[in-house]
Amino acid sequence: MIICDLERRRAIAVLPDREQATAEAWLIQKHQIEIVARDRGGGYTQAVARALPHADQVADR
Repeated sequence: MIICDLERRRAIAVLPDREQATAEAWLIQKHQIEIVARDRGGGYTQAVARALPHADQVADR
């Protein structure tokens, strides 16, 4: 999985897989994130909600 900063248009992390637990573990360390744009696949909704309960989520089409 590639994590991108959409405001700066650059990749900021490459995770080893697309697993929900991997994404959640990475997000927990990034409490400053306020908005998450994500795809609709996997359990990303739940991962973001648990790791960043304050963040707004936006799903792409």
